[in-house]
Amino acid sequence: MPRIRTPVRPGARSPSVIDSDPGRYENRLLLILFLAFGFVFFDRQALPFLAPLISKEIHLSNTELGTLSGVLALTWALSGLVAGRLSDKFGRRKPILIAAVVLFSCFSAAGGLMTGFLGLLIARALMGVAEEAVLPLAQSLMVEASRENRRGLNMGLLQGSSVAGAVE
Repeated sequence: MPRIRTPVRPGARSPSVIDSDPGRYENRLLLILFLAFGFVFFDRQALPFLAPLISKEIHLSNTELGTLSGVLALTWALSGLVAGRLSDKFGRRKPILIAAVVLFSCFSAAGGLMTGFLGLLIARALMGVAEEAVLPLAQSLMVEASRENRRGLNMGLLQGSSVAGAVE
């Protein structure tokens, strides 16, 4: 069966291109991912700054506060293996990223409602599981959406969004 060819005007864009500017999607994605990972990392670093207030209100020892930070780091590390494998297996990053951000937000809010160590420990552990998926998926999406001449800048800005949460 012969293919039907439609003449295309020189300089005409494909209907699959949503925006008239090819960098517009790239910039919007960078902004969204920058903010998403920035908020995630900011929340991860919030516990050490809030520790004096939290420990006073729900009577936590220094050991318990350290355990809360440690469980988040442990689940963060283990979850990265699973999140990366899932996104590679299914080949779909955006739905997993959206689910991770929503779950992270829910677990973070749940942590704020806890009145004891065990509840806060569980909320922080679950928060770490959801949180870790954000960075590798965001990086993969950004690499795919970036033009070759902007890839390094975009990745640097994305990763740099975590710096604001780490600065005292």
